[in-house]
Amino acid sequence: MRYFLFDASVVHHFYIPNAKYKKVLDYLLSENQRGQSFFYLPSFCVAEVLNSFAKYRFRFKTLTAEKYKEVRDNFLDHVRYRKLFYCYDLHRYHNLNSDDVFEIEHSYDTEYTATETTFGDDLETIGKMLKEKDKNDSISKHYLSTYDILLISMGMELRRILKKNIYMLTKDKRLYNVCNEGFNQGKRFARPLHLPQLTVQFLSRL
Repeated sequence: MRYFLFDASVVHHFYIPNAKYKKVLDYLLSENQRGQSFFYLPSFCVAEVLNSFAKYRFRFKTLTAEKYKEVRDNFLDHVRYRKLFYCYDLHRYHNLNSDDVFEIEHSYDTEYTATETTFGDDLETIGKMLKEKDKNDSISKHYLSTYDILLISMGMELRRILKKNIYMLTKDKRLYNVCNEGFNQGKRFARPLHLPQLTVQFLSRL
């Protein structure tokens, strides 16, 4: 049995498919339906997924009213009755686990280490230096949200309980990198998987 802890950035693609990820998500779905894997979703990610659907409906205007209702209803049915995702509630152990994430988050690949600058240097200059190396980079991309940190902490707790075969699946590069750094340091982190890099072949060999 394999256990997957999902980030909201991945979940909405089960309902609003993206051709780039369809094969991988179909593989995971079929594995789950065969009883070979179990899907966890943090409770706070439910609102994130619903907000994502709303963005496609009202901001991007790429979902009709009927399709919007359909994807919402399907997702809520899958969560409410545990048909696909087990809604994993936040508790105090996750807050305690966060201590193991903080140091990595604020020392690994920060805006300062990436530009060889220090706190107090001009942020506008640092932002320009980041973009000189990568036009898509920015200071904000070197930070996790508190929810991201708690997601890693939840993976840690699952690993304490279930011992092995615990994976955290995300599309967020920073979240993947910080979790991967902790995992490689030998901390009790879930093994992170980055959806844009995944293939069916890789998953079948895990």
